[in-house]
Amino acid sequence: MKTTLNCLYIILVILSLTFLVVSHHSSVKANQQATALLSSDTGTSSSVGAGVWINKDTILTANHVLNKEGVVRITNFGGVTAKAIAIDVKNDLAILKAETPTDAPPALVSCETPIMGTNFYTIGQPIGIPSFTFFGTISSQTMLIPSKGARLKPELLNMIHSRFTASIHIIPGSSGGGAFERESGELIGIATATLGSPLNERSFVSYGISHFINAETVCEFLDKNNVVYAKSIYEKFQSKIIRLIYSIKERWGDVDFAF
Repeated sequence: MKTTLNCLYIILVILSLTFLVVSHHSSVKANQQATALLSSDTGTSSSVGAGVWINKDTILTANHVLNKEGVVRITNFGGVTAKAIAIDVKNDLAILKAETPTDAPPALVSCETPIMGTNFYTIGQPIGIPSFTFFGTISSQTMLIPSKGARLKPELLNMIHSRFTASIHIIPGSSGGGAFERESGELIGIATATLGSPLNERSFVSYGISHFINAETVCEFLDKNNVVYAKSIYEKFQSKIIRLIYSIKERWGDVDFAF
């Protein structure tokens, strides 16, 4: 009897671990699909960044990714153009409207400020590498001050509580990309800045300290601009169904669903 129970316990542990690995892999893959890779032209130069599909035609990104006209191209969506319809300069956020809707699964948005120690990943295109995924941990629920003696501008002091600091190596091209909680896959922030030193036009040394606009600030911005996104339990369930259908179609081709 004892041997049987031990065997059942081992089987349950293996199944649980398998489920966690599969769900984690599925979460990362779904959020890669929910990531918009952006290119912005200034006339004399171009830059790259990322954004997150919030619904079928709306993208959330960092304001500094945009050019002066507020227009970007979505390079992993056929070069479709997206234009800013709302910006928050102080919190470095922007909402874009794509000229063509997507069938990619939208991100699931958490509206709670993540706690210290939370494991997460972020997706972007560092130095032009598409859909690259970085993994890290939240080190502080606020933006850390560089040093005790540093004199910060008032506008910078106002940013402290709208950002969290993480130990994660991200480099230019990751700005605007989503920070996703590792287990649930929910959006908990937007990449805005990282500490490091540029070596040349194509190389950058990261210090492994980065800042993200937190989920609470993100949701306030989306709500203020009446953007529809997956926030409630029902909306998140509906979004999960869309993601499931999308993954089935990706694996087995078009399938007709009747509800």
